[in-house]
Amino acid sequence: MTESTLDSSTLDQSGQASPAAGASPPPLSRGQRILRRTGWTLLGLFALIVFTLAKLPEARLKNFVLGHLQNALASRGVIASATKAHLSLGLGVTYVLEGVVLTPPAPDLPIKIDEVDLSPSLLPLLLGRAGGTVVIQQADTELTASFSSKGPDARIRFKADKVNLGRMGLLNLFVGIRGSGIVTGQGSIQGNLSVPSTWNGEGRLNLTKISLEQQNIQGFNIPGLSISEGTVDLHFEGGKGQIRKLTFGKPGYPNDDLVASVTGDLQLNNSL
Repeated sequence: MTESTLDSSTLDQSGQASPAAGASPPPLSRGQRILRRTGWTLLGLFALIVFTLAKLPEARLKNFVLGHLQNALASRGVIASATKAHLSLGLGVTYVLEGVVLTPPAPDLPIKIDEVDLSPSLLPLLLGRAGGTVVIQQADTELTASFSSKGPDARIRFKADKVNLGRMGLLNLFVGIRGSGIVTGQGSIQGNLSVPSTWNGEGRLNLTKISLEQQNIQGFNIPGLSISEGTVDLHFEGGKGQIRKLTFGKPGYPNDDLVASVTGDLQLNNSL
């Protein structure tokens, strides 16, 4: 009978020697130490921002958020107001505005929105860019957009879930067309938003219950139109746009005032 001995190390299941209990762990590499310090710094910065904002009075918080919203809409002469604002600390910091009213220049009517949630992103901020996520809620519809910007350049991704363009007033506010419709889809755009020739992006949208008021658009008198459905598939790159698919109405459907299908290329202007 042979007597065997074991040293201070034990063998694991793979047969490799592992440190005995109480042994010191191996020292961290330089990269691991940098990552650990960076993580603690970001955590401390995030906590500082959260606790600072949490102590802001509601009036100052509302003015702070409305000020940023006002700056974004200033070029269109729109005045923003809200009945209530508060800070939500769930999975991140979210500014919540309730009872938002956007007042465009006369004769357009004010636009009322139930709630606007703004969640700033920390990473773009550290890279010198403003960024975050905006959620616009109106009744049972929701429009979500993530954005980042630096100077005049911006990057926006959006997702629409049965958004009523007429009720939110987005069609008239951003396109200058009076009408309504229900839109579902998603898209993205990157570049200087005031210079279409710099745009890169795409959009795929499905529309239903489209209604346009009688109006003058770019010198053309447009009669009132009612269209049951439509599809939009656009692509922008290098100052050029491609209409992959643009359809309105259903062939043979008697209640559609317009039935059309368009494809082709667009040359984007240097300014809106």
